[in-house]
Amino acid sequence: MEKKTYEPIPKGEYSVTLKNFEDKKTKKGGRMIAAAFQVVGEGEHEGRLVFGNYNYENQNSEVAEKIAREQLGKFIAAASNGEDDFETLGGNLGRLADYQGATVIARVGVEEPQSYIDGNGAPQMSKARNKITSFAAL
Repeated sequence: MEKKTYEPIPKGEYSVTLKNFEDKKTKKGGRMIAAAFQVVGEGEHEGRLVFGNYNYENQNSEVAEKIAREQLGKFIAAASNGEDDFETLGGNLGRLADYQGATVIARVGVEEPQSYIDGNGAPQMSKARNKITSFAAL
């Protein structure tokens, strides 16, 4: 049996499908869409998951909200071949379910590990991870 790996996939463009998503509360009381996209038809990376968190309600950052809404809008536009976007859906994030299973092109980057202080005040180091930077139609 092949051992699962959680190392990031290399930076590049991949065909992905929206596997699932969940509307969740953030630790600071906002709202976000936590989405999982699965790589399809990409040889050795086929089946791998790439995750995206889209903080669409953030009391401390209008910029974070704007970015999240733009990213979700780009996914919707790509998945609908330009027929819909975040605004035509009236900002209704529940409509993401209409695009579950849709396949699009995702530009994937790699975030390098970063140091941080955990809840106990101890220094820690995050792991490298993937980040979707944009979406396009197939």
